[in-house]
Amino acid sequence: MKKYAFIFMFAVVASMFVACQSDNSQQVSDSKESGKTEKGSTTENEVKKPKLKIVNTMGVLPPELFAQKVEDPNITLIDLRTSGEIAETGMIKGAKQIDFEAGGVEEKFAAFQKDAPIMVYCASGDRSHEAYLMLQKMGFNKVYDLNGGIEAWLRKRMPVVKAN
Repeated sequence: MKKYAFIFMFAVVASMFVACQSDNSQQVSDSKESGKTEKGSTTENEVKKPKLKIVNTMGVLPPELFAQKVEDPNITLIDLRTSGEIAETGMIKGAKQIDFEAGGVEEKFAAFQKDAPIMVYCASGDRSHEAYLMLQKMGFNKVYDLNGGIEAWLRKRMPVVKAN
């Protein structure tokens, strides 16, 4: 019985030892074929660019980036504040007002093309973020939200125009 236990233990240890070893001879020949000059280094021809591009998937932009996008003539810029709020601070040039608190916002958003870029902002960013999520849920795929709202915009001394 002890003889069989010893053989069994030997077989288990031997199989673990063999399974944990790597085949260095195969790695050396593979590296020569792939153009590696030394272990761990590569030639310039072998360096590959990443397949994925990193993008801002959130669409919530700080004032500086929001300002860059606002310059695009294809953008629909929407101010979600009340008329009283706009009268106090002014609005970003080219913005259209849709009073978020007045209701019927989804119906007004439905009038826009779903593949056209839409930018939204409000006073502090709460309503615009809600609108941003609403637009995404409705199928709009190019939606941008001003992080911090017009307050953040004004803190960065970005330009506004007075309401008529």
